[in-house]
Amino acid sequence: MREIHLYVTDVSSYAYCKARPFLNRWLEAKPPLLRRIRILLGKIWHFLMQFGAEGVCEDPVILTFEYPEAKVIVHGRVDNYYSNDDGSVTVVEYKSGRMRRNKTAWPSDMVQVGGYALALESRGLKVSDCLIHYRNGVVQVDPNVCMELFRKHLDEMVRYILCNALPDVKPSGGKCRRCQYREVCLRLYVE
Repeated sequence: MREIHLYVTDVSSYAYCKARPFLNRWLEAKPPLLRRIRILLGKIWHFLMQFGAEGVCEDPVILTFEYPEAKVIVHGRVDNYYSNDDGSVTVVEYKSGRMRRNKTAWPSDMVQVGGYALALESRGLKVSDCLIHYRNGVVQVDPNVCMELFRKHLDEMVRYILCNALPDVKPSGGKCRRCQYREVCLRLYVE
């Protein structure tokens, strides 16, 4: 049986742009300097947010999913989670960006926290809440919705991997303008 290794962030990246995780793998392109700086700033942000935080920080997790054609192993690292009085846990994800204008979480962030919630539940923990900390506030999201989103995107992504195909993508103005694969996608999907 084929074994596929993914990261929770691959699935959340797929939720943001269906082509990005595939191009990351196949082209193995180094992110541009500004993106690498943003990644570094994000790591510093994570460290500062976790400094003195209660709960378990940077906990590595592994999820295994069985498909008829493959075994999919998803790796990740939960930013933080803590126990509640009722024995359940709250998953916390730190983001260096801003929440949406309408004060809701970005869908790709919900997918990411859903992957961590699934991983913790596979350990026998009951996840009652998910919090996404942005620079400009905190958004509380329903863990069941997030876990469902994660499974939906993972299932889609695995289908494309098993077919050895790129997903259909319609280039979009805002996302594509900042992407390191902009030129590649325009050639792949527009021409």
